[in-house]
Amino acid sequence: MKKIFAFLGFILLGLSSGAQQCPPEWLCYDTDEYLSDFQSAYNNKGMTEASFKDYLLGVARTNLAKQVRMRVKDVAELEKQSLNGRTQTEYHSSTVFSTDINLTLVETKTRYDPMTKEGLAIAYINKKSALRYYQNEVYVAFGKVESALSLSDAYVEAGFIDRAKNELQKADQFLDKVDEPFFWFNIFGLDEYELTSLLGRSSELKNIVKSRIAELQYALRINLNGSVDLFGTSDHIILNDIKGRLSSDGCSFTDDPSDSDWQITIQAAAREYNCVQLGAQCQWYAFIDASIVIIKMATMQRIYENEISVKGGHFKGYKEAADAAGKKVAQELYTIIDNIVRQ
Repeated sequence: MKKIFAFLGFILLGLSSGAQQCPPEWLCYDTDEYLSDFQSAYNNKGMTEASFKDYLLGVARTNLAKQVRMRVKDVAELEKQSLNGRTQTEYHSSTVFSTDINLTLVETKTRYDPMTKEGLAIAYINKKSALRYYQNEVYVAFGKVESALSLSDAYVEAGFIDRAKNELQKADQFLDKVDEPFFWFNIFGLDEYELTSLLGRSSELKNIVKSRIAELQYALRINLNGSVDLFGTSDHIILNDIKGRLSSDGCSFTDDPSDSDWQITIQAAAREYNCVQLGAQCQWYAFIDASIVIIKMATMQRIYENEISVKGGHFKGYKEAADAAGKKVAQELYTIIDNIVRQ
């Protein structure tokens, strides 16, 4: 972002008290809707037209900058007086933006009469345009925060807690960036209703981000491994089902046991049971036999070890019956795990 507060030396170039006043069509910039500075002078030093107009614009920009500085100082002092108990460090942090103005907010106009060598220049800021600019910055930041929150939720659901935390950190940084626009809202006079609405939304998002960060700070890290043999075919549905349930509870997963709070090993296999004839149809039954071992990595203690067998039935065949049994097994194993890791 380009800044306009570079120091401009004030060179005596024969400014005359007889220089023209602000042209009538420029008087609109001398109203409450604008911040402006007008300069007029005669070119008595033989400067080129372009150089002389640049000089006048430089003086106008500098004076405009001084106006903004004074407004910033007044607002900062009001803030300091209105907030009891605020430290000097916090006061300084509120005025960190006071030396910067976005160059794109400053518009300029010039005129030069080659016959009289008179030059005119004006630098101005349209307050409404400035407010729209900073409002847009706030809306963009809010959109980025909401996107980061959504992505964080998706990562949590998938068990990628570290990635979820990274998105929340990004959201927090986006919210930090709205402090400057809110500061300039006071300078350029944003409508109180709109300001209150934006402050409310900002506060709401900050609370959400803060709450989500706190929730993930102590998320359990689990190393879940094992295999499921579905009549000779490797199947991941049971393990994925358990992961999904635990992810919804805020748990994260790692492939490195040493980086986990709990190591959970599940071995399961399907076996055919029987077929019961029900009229013209046959009801197929199959079992899922599963073993589970849960180790607390902090102490390397084997906290739980057991085997379960669950039967499922289906009219199509043994595979479908085993799938039905697998859903029940996933639910039972999740309940066992949840009860132990949350003790």
